[in-house]
Parts: sequence; C-alpha cells; structure tokens
Amino acid sequence: MALRKFRGALLAAALLALATCARADINPVVPGEVLVGLNPGVAAPAVMFLGRTMGYEPGIAAHRVRLAPGQTMAQALAALRVTPGVRFAEPNHVLRVTAAPTDPYYSSQWAPATTQANLAWQIWNPRQTVVVAVIDTGIDASHPDLANRILRDSSGNMVAYDVLSNKTGSARDGFGHGTHVAGIIAAEVNNAIGVAGVAGFSRPGGVVGVKLMPVRVMDDNGAGTDASVASGITWAADHGAQVISLSLGGPDHSSTMESAARYAWGKGCVVVAAAGNLGTSAPYYPGASPNVISVAATDSNDQLAGFSNFGSWVTLAAPGVGVLSTTPTYAPSQGLPLNYAAMSGTSMAAPHVAAEAAMVMAQRPDMTNAQVVAIMTRSLDPCVTPPTRAIAPGSGRINIYRALLAVGNCLTPPTPPGAPLKLLGQAGDGVVCLAWLKVAGAASYRVYRSSTAQPAPAPIATGLTQSVYTDLAATNGVIFTYYVTAVNADGESAPSPPVTESPVRPAPPGPTSLNANTVRATVYLYWRLPAAGTARTVRIYRASAPNGPWALLAALPRTTLYIDRDLKRPIRVYYLVTAVLTNGQETAPSNMAQTYVP
Repeated sequence: MALRKFRGALLAAALLALATCARADINPVVPGEVLVGLNPGVAAPAVMFLGRTMGYEPGIAAHRVRLAPGQTMAQALAALRVTPGVRFAEPNHVLRVTAAPTDPYYSSQWAPATTQANLAWQIWNPRQTVVVAVIDTGIDASHPDLANRILRDSSGNMVAYDVLSNKTGSARDGFGHGTHVAGIIAAEVNNAIGVAGVAGFSRPGGVVGVKLMPVRVMDDNGAGTDASVASGITWAADHGAQVISLSLGGPDHSSTMESAARYAWGKGCVVVAAAGNLGTSAPYYPGASPNVISVAATDSNDQLAGFSNFGSWVTLAAPGVGVLSTTPTYAPSQGLPLNYAAMSGTSMAAPHVAAEAAMVMAQRPDMTNAQVVAIMTRSLDPCVTPPTRAIAPGSGRINIYRALLAVGNCLTPPTPPGAPLKLLGQAGDGVVCLAWLKVAGAASYRVYRSSTAQPAPAPIATGLTQSVYTDLAATNGVIFTYYVTAVNADGESAPSPPVTESPVRPAPPGPTSLNANTVRATVYLYWRLPAAGTARTVRIYRASAPNGPWALLAALPRTTLYIDRDLKRPIRVYYLVTAVLTNGQETAPSNMAQTYVP
C-alpha cells in the first residue's frame, strides 16, 4: 500500500459562516420529570396516570413523577393542576453552585458554557476511570494542567506509545497539536492553573473520570501516514483505551485505517475523528469511515465554521473556533506560544466529542459503545443549516449536559433489537433468495455470507428495510452460509439462525420417449437422445420401486438401445435414462418406463 501524508487541521477561521446553529435556550429542568404535592389524605395513585413515582418526601407529601412516553411536561402540568387533591405541580428544576472554576483562563473559554459542560460537571459522578487515547503528535506529559491526567501503570510509568520510533512509555509532542487536543479533553479543573478541560472535572475524593493515553503517530511537522495512524489505533485499543480521539485525516479513503477503526470498535471503543477543514462536502477519512463519529466545527455564535467540512456523512458538530487550550511548556516546531494558546479547526471540535463520550462511559460503565453513541447523537442542540452546508439529517451541536441527563434518567439502557427469526433460503441458478420474520424496533437489516472459500462472515447487504434479500452474486456449486441481523440506533442484534444454500445450474433436458418391452426374461429399452447439446455417453438406471433407490445399470457410448437380460422372475422393474454431454454435464432424466417380467 502506498503511504500518503496528511496534516492535522490547524486553520484559523476568519470566513463568513454559511450555516447557523440556533442555540436552544434550555430551561434548567430535569426532562420528563415533575414534582407533585398532594393534599392530606390523597393517595398517590391519583396522579399515577401520568407515569411512575421515582421518589417521595413524606414530610411534605411530594412525589417525583417520571412521565410516561408521549406525555409532554406542559400537558402533564396542565392536567395535574386541575386534578382534585393536587396541592402543587411543577417541573423538577436543576440547581447548581454559583462558583466558577478556579482556572484563571476559564473566563476566556466559551465552549464549556455553549456545550453546557459546566452544568454537566455538577451532575457528573464517575463510577470508573475511562481512558482516552489521543492519537496525534504526542502530549507534553509534564504540563502542569495535564500531568495528573496522564495514564500511568502501577509502577508509575506512563502508558504511551511512539509509533514513529516504536517505543513505549513516552510520546513527546514536538509539534504542539496533540497537547492542545489533550487539554480540550482533560485539562484539570479547579487546580487554579490555566484552563478547564471538558472532562477534567473531578470531585474531591471521588473517581478521576478520565485519563489520557498519549499515542504519537505524527511527526514534528504534523504529518503521519495511514500505517502509523492504524498502528496507533490498534495499539491503543489493545492497551485499555475506551475512547479514541483522532484530530487528523485526509480526503483519500484508506482500508487500513478503516480496518483499524473497525477493530477498535469491535473491542468496545468509541472512535471520534475530525471532519476536516477543506470547506467541502467530500468525505474526509477516517471521519467518514464506518464506526467513526465525524465532527464538524462551530464558532461561539453557534455557526458552522467556514473552513469546516460538511455533508450527510458528518455525524455532529462541536466547538472548533478560537478554542483556548494547553500547548507544550517548551517551544514546539510550529512556533506556538508556550503553555496555552487558542487554535481553530475540526481538530479542536473532535476532542470535545471524545471528552463527552468519556464522561458518558464513566457515568454508565454498563453501556456499550453503540449505546453511548446513541445517547450522544440524541442529546444535541438543534441546528438550522442551508441545504448546501448541512450535516447529517436531524443532527446538531453537542450538549454534554443533556447527554448526562439522558444517561441519569435512563431507567433501562438502550438496547439493540432482537435477532431475526426463521431465516429461509431458496437456491436457484446463480442466485439465493432469503426471507425472514420482521423484528419489532428494527430500522434496517444486514445480511452476512460466508462460504467454503471465504469462511469469515462478511456483510453483503446493509440498510435493508424489507425482510427479504436476493443474492445475485452466488456462484453455482459453492456452499454458502447466510445469517441476518437487525439494526437500530442502539446497535446491531445478535445473528439469526444460519441457513445454508448451494446454487445449482439447472440440468439440460434429457432423453425422451423411453419405452420398455419385455420378451421372456429380457427387457428391451428404446429412447430418443436430447436435441440440445451433444451426448457423449448414456447412463441407464434401474429400480424395483417407482421412487427408487436407483442403481446405475450401465454407462454406454452414445446409443438409443439397451437390453437388460436374465432378470429374476417374476419382477416389476423401473428405468430412467440420462445423457452425459461433451461438456461433462449430466442431463435431467428421461421419462420413467416400467415393465413386468412374468
């Protein structure tokens, strides 16, 4: 494979933004919850038509009610306020401390408030530490805002990998890009130093929610290769990374990087990549690859940055213009200011999303990567973009607070649909037709196929909305095994029971007009050879019952006559004749002839 170089995106955005994201003014309330106070003597079932009680304060007779699906808060409050026995009904407001982080540059950071990360910190209570691999130019692990967030083993050694020098334990950043990305994700909050990272908050005595794994795949000029990035991804996935941040890419597809992303996804990682800074809708990789969240950039006015790539392949958007973050404490090659600097690009947007994924995973360790992505893509501020600059339909800019609220209020984790049942197959000439029962909750189906020549199952059809599929690329004589999965926004189901089919070319027409005449103990057989093709030999089959079993009686050069002698009498016998053509194919059998030998 020819290696090609690409640069991390570091463009300053001074262009007129062409797409406007309308910021939603979010009321600080818990979605789908209301507080209901009842008069003395009124039983709780009086309000249970709305949903279910999630909590109760007996001293004030107040219930916390989770609304049933389909109930809006406005409808619920209107109904409750006219219900006899209800003393009050109101939203469950979210309150927060009034103090701002002690980080001195926090007032210059617009992204935490826009994404409501600052509100998310108040409800974030990590149950475990999530490892985010920064696949980039390395990280300055000595930076005072990052030192406590670097992943280390039990001996205190840094868990890091420099792909370019093939060394573990260090990944020094000589360019500055990776250190900036790392600070966006996890610069320590409330340490009275520098900036506040999206996932850098932790409670005193609590679990540190995020640790950074430095993986250097790009050199001191900000350039790397498909091979180096793929190596970094697979190494990170093999060494405990749960989120992979890729602020890099290029316009050319790479099967190597796509395979690496698929490998990481298969190990449970959430993979996030920059959408690119070319201002085009052309796909940018690895962001446009399957199993990767592709991130566009927005500015402080919630407008899509002029430099940001767009298109239906872009998953969502995040802050990426004038983002203040950490830089190396020494002079990097690109001449960045020491310690801190503001930079722009989808490279800055992607780590916001990587940090959000890590926060969700830390809050709910039981969730799969598919469930985490589903929560994130459902917890967005709506965007209004012209058709010429749109991203994925229904998508928008991330809202971390909404994502954590959704996680906290998930009574049951999102789950993929059930596996399809009763998969049926029918083989024909170079074709296999499949059908299965529809699955409740499935948005689409995927068909997988393996064979004796290619035993590893591979998808041959995705995005199917009907429960039928015709495989028109099935080779005659090959044994194929098929299974089907169901897919929705929460993920992919287990496979259906498999079905095995082998397409067969239909046999050409065989001999005709077979007749059997008996003279004493001898049977004389006559037939006509098939008109299609050239018969090379003839095969005569005999049985003692009309349904067989059939035994090969004789194989003769091209002929239309056979004499069956010395039969044991009395007996009734049955005959079939086939022809073998010059191409070696045996024809269909002739009509069956029978006779009685007295």
